[in-house]
Amino acid sequence: MEQDSAYRDSVRTVIRDSLMLHSPEYRKQLEDREKEQQRRQQLDSTANSTRKKNMPTHLDTIRTTAIKNEDEERAYHAN
Repeated sequence: MEQDSAYRDSVRTVIRDSLMLHSPEYRKQLEDREKEQQRRQQLDSTANSTRKKNMPTHLDTIRTTAIKNEDEERAYHAN
């Protein structure tokens, strides 16, 4: 079973290499695909870094929750 998949992979590689050498359209198509993938990764990494900057840290969340709980307790005991 593993031999079949190894053989299939090697045949795919040979065909791909041959197309890269002899087919300018195929080469351009692959290059365009790679550029698009790199552009997407760049956009994703930029979006992730922006999202991380805007997200509160765990410590900030705990501190905010603790302050809210103290305020609620004070209001409850004041009545």
